[in-house]
Amino acid sequence: MSQNQLPEGEIQKLFTFVKSKNVPYKDVQFEIVDHLASAMEDLKDDNPEWSYSKCLDEIYNKFPITGFAMLQLEKEEAQKKYWRKKMLPFVKEYFKLPKILLTAALFIIFQNLISKIGLIDLSEFERVIFNTSQITNFLVILISTYRFKYLKNKPSLEEEYLFVKSFKQAKSLILLFLISIPFIIAYFHFAVNNCTLNLSGSISYLYAYLLTFTIISIHLSYKIFPTLLNDEADHRYGHMNILLT
Repeated sequence: MSQNQLPEGEIQKLFTFVKSKNVPYKDVQFEIVDHLASAMEDLKDDNPEWSYSKCLDEIYNKFPITGFAMLQLEKEEAQKKYWRKKMLPFVKEYFKLPKILLTAALFIIFQNLISKIGLIDLSEFERVIFNTSQITNFLVILISTYRFKYLKNKPSLEEEYLFVKSFKQAKSLILLFLISIPFIIAYFHFAVNNCTLNLSGSISYLYAYLLTFTIISIHLSYKIFPTLLNDEADHRYGHMNILLT
């Protein structure tokens, strides 16, 4: 253990230094500062006459010309792989006993209900859909304006913390994989038939799959995965007092 532990003031100077090197994420800043501080303390043990600046220069010069950029990229890739590895087992549970019974039950129920609907003509609802889309566009513009005006100086958690950003990216990728292909097929089926849907026959299986895994995705997204994120925040970053809710 080092006998030359850095004082609090020098630790804060390290944080300022790391931020100045374009490291935007607080969790990555903490890890880099911890690494730098440990290395500097070891240097001070061997060279007690060296100043703070000399120790920092000696260590930083060992990094490539891009500074901490490569280290940050490595951490980004590592975090994405970490979250995918954590999330995938929960998805796979729905394809194994006992949860596959629930998956199969939902699928069968939806398929039977959808196949009985038969032909649907949605052309008379075009005007309603058009007006709804206009209202939606107006609300999107209103919300975007509010966010820009009142929240522009309040960075989101995914902008502040790499582990939150990587979590959301991994979650989106997994959920998109579950429903993207059937959703695209269903969309083209709807478009090609000019707002007329014939839900009987084989197409009912596609919509049953889409509805089944949409429900599963919602459950994972709002009940299962947030617990993983909160556990991660408590276990690895409890000292940072991160508020996720």
